[in-house]
Amino acid sequence: MKKEFISNDFLLIDDIQFLAKKEKTNEILFTIFNHFLENKKQLVFSSDKVPDQLNGFDNRLITRFNLGLTTQIKPLDLDTALDIVDAEFKTQGLNKEVPEEVKNHCAKFYANDVRKIKGCIRKIVFWISTTEDSVLDIDLLNEIFKDIPVVNLGILNVKKIKEVVSEKYGVALKTLDGKVRTKENVNARHVAMYLTREILGHSLTAIGSEFGGRDHTTVMSGIKKIENSIKAEKSFKNQIEALKNKIMSK
Repeated sequence: MKKEFISNDFLLIDDIQFLAKKEKTNEILFTIFNHFLENKKQLVFSSDKVPDQLNGFDNRLITRFNLGLTTQIKPLDLDTALDIVDAEFKTQGLNKEVPEEVKNHCAKFYANDVRKIKGCIRKIVFWISTTEDSVLDIDLLNEIFKDIPVVNLGILNVKKIKEVVSEKYGVALKTLDGKVRTKENVNARHVAMYLTREILGHSLTAIGSEFGGRDHTTVMSGIKKIENSIKAEKSFKNQIEALKNKIMSK
């Protein structure tokens, strides 16, 4: 397997954090990394945290991870989603002109990541190809996706989640990012972090940066507390579901 990797000029590993605490795998990765480095080949790793926060790797690997450019991959914005929608319609070979309002609708309401965008477009193309005299418009999209929960990228973001949570728990918006440690504020902050993870799918590190620069372990601990409360208390679970529905229907 090591020879197969080394024979390539480019290596991309997604979610490298899952290779932590795997000694044999780390040894192989170390050898591969050195080979690529010495031969000026390209390495790209993705993770839910920055190199120095990756636990379970040898320090020699962490130092090598830090040799490269580290950058945050942010959630899709509306313009990027529109570009992907347009490209995917072309890739799928739809032999109908796609109205701009349909592209906008797909980008805003049926995706918060690339896989969901592609799934959305494929479903539309399949529907059109199997249904005679279909008119590709908003009414048709509403029919196709009537049973699928949607996320509106045009207005849904961390700020919106914070606003809904702060209103629900009666705390000032700025305290969700601050250091206030009252029970009400801490609980509201944890709920907002949990919903950011649940709805937007942000990494722990990204959530920490959105909530006053907290580290990923603090975020993970807060989210875990909410998850435990959801399992233990049906009324709290219903409360979180109601908040989630309110946010996603905004």
